[in-house]
Amino acid sequence: MSCYLPNTLATSYQDDLQAELQSSSDSGYGSVLDAHSEIPLATPATNSNSNHQSLLQQIRYNDNRARLARAIDGTATLLSNLKEHNDNVRPSHYPRCSRNQVIRGQSSFNEPESNRPNIRPAFSPLEDADQKSEFVDDALLVNSSVESDINVLKLDLRVEAHESESLHTLEAKSIGSLLSGRFTKSLRQLDALKTRIDDTSSKIFVTGDLNAGKSTFCNALLRKQVLPEDQQPCTNVFCEVLDARENGSVEEAHAVPHGISYSRLDERTYQTYPLEKLDDIVDDSINWAQVKVYVDDNRSIDQSLLRNGVVDIALIDAPGLNLDSLKTTAVFARQEEIDVVVFVVSAENHFTLSAKEFIWNAANEKAYIFIVVNRFDNIKAKERCRRLILEQIEKMSPQTFKDSSELVHFVSSNAVLDPFADPSKVVAFENLERSLRQFILVKRSKSKLAPAKTYLELLHRDIHTITSTNKGAAEKEYTKADQELSLVTPEYESTISTRNAVSDSALKIIEETCRSVQKYTRKHLQTCLRTMDTPICSYPGFLSAWHYAQQTQSMVLKKVEGQVLDCESFARSKTVSGVDAIRQLGLSSLKQYNPRQFNPHFMFSRRKDALERTISVCVQWSDFIDLDQQEKNGAIGMGVMAMTVIGGKFLSGKAILDGLLKIHGIGGHKLAGIGAVAFAISDLPRAIPKNVAKRVQKVLDSSDFIHNNSERIVRECRTVLNMPIEELRACFQSSIEEQARKKSELEKTKDESGTALRFYSRALKQSAEMGSIVGKIDLELD
Repeated sequence: MSCYLPNTLATSYQDDLQAELQSSSDSGYGSVLDAHSEIPLATPATNSNSNHQSLLQQIRYNDNRARLARAIDGTATLLSNLKEHNDNVRPSHYPRCSRNQVIRGQSSFNEPESNRPNIRPAFSPLEDADQKSEFVDDALLVNSSVESDINVLKLDLRVEAHESESLHTLEAKSIGSLLSGRFTKSLRQLDALKTRIDDTSSKIFVTGDLNAGKSTFCNALLRKQVLPEDQQPCTNVFCEVLDARENGSVEEAHAVPHGISYSRLDERTYQTYPLEKLDDIVDDSINWAQVKVYVDDNRSIDQSLLRNGVVDIALIDAPGLNLDSLKTTAVFARQEEIDVVVFVVSAENHFTLSAKEFIWNAANEKAYIFIVVNRFDNIKAKERCRRLILEQIEKMSPQTFKDSSELVHFVSSNAVLDPFADPSKVVAFENLERSLRQFILVKRSKSKLAPAKTYLELLHRDIHTITSTNKGAAEKEYTKADQELSLVTPEYESTISTRNAVSDSALKIIEETCRSVQKYTRKHLQTCLRTMDTPICSYPGFLSAWHYAQQTQSMVLKKVEGQVLDCESFARSKTVSGVDAIRQLGLSSLKQYNPRQFNPHFMFSRRKDALERTISVCVQWSDFIDLDQQEKNGAIGMGVMAMTVIGGKFLSGKAILDGLLKIHGIGGHKLAGIGAVAFAISDLPRAIPKNVAKRVQKVLDSSDFIHNNSERIVRECRTVLNMPIEELRACFQSSIEEQARKKSELEKTKDESGTALRFYSRALKQSAEMGSIVGKIDLELD
């Protein structure tokens, strides 16, 4: 940017810049402007244009910082909504990776470089917005090409041979739980980013492999021997080097125990040691979590990094990456709290696998990493070494490689404090120092704001991918549920209608069957009772008249019983037809209908007693004489009366004849009596069946025999016919309940997927809008 102003205005701009830096808590400059620090003011004649540019740069910096802060707040709200929906509404789907691909967050440190997915820091919110994802049947996973774009929200699954649980085998709740953890971690990271961009200080994180020369590099920056150096690993505790002015200009070390939140004003949170004891403290990781080292750098503000006159600097010396797994994990976690990563790599060893892993992980936030290739003086083929290292950097951090002239330096840090060192080595380190100062103090948008922008870009890319995945899954699920519901609902309503119609038809079959059986039974038994007086056995003669009467009575009862059995047989036949008709209704109406076996022979099996044993009918003297013939022969009545008086039971025809003659003798009309007796004897074959049938009919009528039997038979038929209809109703009910359950599930699925579709559509739109805002923040104008 170029701007030319009259000299009369130069002083005004210079004053404005001074006021801006001193008064604004948002400036990022004013926290260390006190009696001990001052900005070197240029003369109006020479630097008015430069001062004006500095002021504009600061205004632009504050504007970008405010825009990033708003973007962080909006992103945190969106991410919280995604987490809330994932936790309490329905688990989110996650893009699928191929089965042999490792799903990485912080993965194993020995993974081949070829497996590392490409990280794309740039974000276009509308990119692939209309692209349709390919879904597997369970609608949980999409194609691997989409998954490879996940960076910040990539699930952290440690896949080990023969005992891994692949993403393909995880249930939706498990995937949702893993995503919830990533959402929570990103929310913490957003909060840390907000704190970092609001913080006026800058934290420089110096890390690298074991014995790469990290402590030597820090001492070279301080131009004094502060941190312990050794050929063996000597730094096991995080050492944070700060300006001694923050500690009352007293040089000392504050050792902070594990689990304690450090406060310089609260001496209970640390123990004080002189700097000479640092060798013992930094090696004691059992007692100390970190060490705050306050150092007095008396160099001028244009030379000192700690006392730079612009911002507070914290220089953090980290343990080596390969010291042990706990230390390595701590280094990975700590880098998320700092602004600038200075990665020290040995020129002799190049980048180890753990170094690559760290840079890959840091690339989720920091597109620019300051790389120091130390001990370069030990390399003979320097150009070859330079070329190989730059090729590795290009793959790991493209943006760093792009600005490698400013961000990648090949130096020998031990030469700075060596008075006999080759001056060219010192010059190389001074060039590194100027570039680092420029990166931290001048190009603050890159060092301070770029990590936040990079993280937001990658996060919104991940949100865009995940919301697109879930929108597509919800849309597919909604469409599928709606289509199935359009088929199930008519089927459900048809089944209910069919059940009612089949039930009515079955009831009609029962009523018609029972009505037919009842009509047949009543008519058949009535006909039987009307024709019982017909002789049904041969007459054995006068002398066996009594036996004939008994035999006639027994045969009459058996005839009636036979007719009852015939009615039952008819009812059984009609019931079989009715059962078959009802079953046919079920077979024609239901897809799954397996009726139970019906055995008609078990019908009427409860009636065990014979009719002649259940009806009390005994042969009487009145059964031998047809009283209707009294008018034809009056003496018969007298004989009957006399025999009634005499009483008793005669066992032979001779006895009957003698009795009749004696009766007539009493009356005095012997000839007339003989004739009447002769008539009575000759009428026995007709009189006995008639009288016996009449008396049996009278007994049956008095017991309502026809009605009771017809009701009994119909009741049995109705009971049997109700069994298949109840079975049919049960089948219909089961089918209706199953269809109702499926219909309810589809309605629930449709409602939930519709809600999810609307939610993810809004989230996708919001992420696209915020991603576009973040993408338009230009940090390249420093």
